[in-house]
Amino acid sequence: ELYRRGVAALEAGRTGDAIGYWELVWQAWPAFEGVGDHLAQEYLTLGMEAFAAGRLREAVGHWEDAIRVKPGDDRARGYLERAHQQLERMERISGRR
Repeated sequence: ELYRRGVAALEAGRTGDAIGYWELVWQAWPAFEGVGDHLAQEYLTLGMEAFAAGRLREAVGHWEDAIRVKPGDDRARGYLERAHQQLERMERISGRR
């Protein structure tokens, strides 16, 4: 039921609600009907949106969530690596390092 509610929430444009439902399902039964795939995809998308808006730390958090759900996701690892590199560059430029 929670999985179906997540699907309905996503179809209604309520991504946050969908993620909430799917997180509950994933925590109880990680192998359920590809719930990890759905979660990882939504976290990847949220990360890309945050990255495009210049919110790098937020993007990092979303991509870390994607890796938590799907540790072998190469896309999330690649995005996360690039974001960390960008953050390091910004810290060097601002003199914080």
